[in-house]
Parts: sequence; structure tokens; C-alpha cells
Amino acid sequence: MERDELSMVVAGNIKALMEARGLDAAKLGRAAGLNPTGIYDILSGKSQSPKIATIAKIAKTLGVPVSSIFET
Repeated sequence: MERDELSMVVAGNIKALMEARGLDAAKLGRAAGLNPTGIYDILSGKSQSPKIATIAKIAKTLGVPVSSIFET
């Protein structure tokens, strides 16, 4: 899988999980201890290589394993 494809999968999975929990990027960012701009960048594809630590914080906040963020 290419980086662009993976970025789209990650963004799509995070968006779906956020919607299921009634969260927007700002709320997710604050809850995860991350800058909301970073969340927006991941969701928009602007950040195509987020650090695994960032993804782990997002996954933990969403209550899912990190692997679920990468599932196709």
C-alpha cells in the first residue's frame, strides 16, 4: 500500500471513529493531549507521516487498538 493510500485509510478510520463517538477534531485533540491542528492535518491528508506515538494517543483516546486505525 502506498503512503497516499495509507494516509487515506488512516484518515477515514479516524473520522469514522470520531463520528461514532460524537467527537470533532478539536475535542479529540484536547482529549488526546494533542494540538487540534495536528488532528486536522491527519484528517485532511496534509500530514502523511504522523508519528506512531501520535496515532497511539488518538487510538487510546478513541478506545481502540492502534491496529484498527490502519485496517482497510
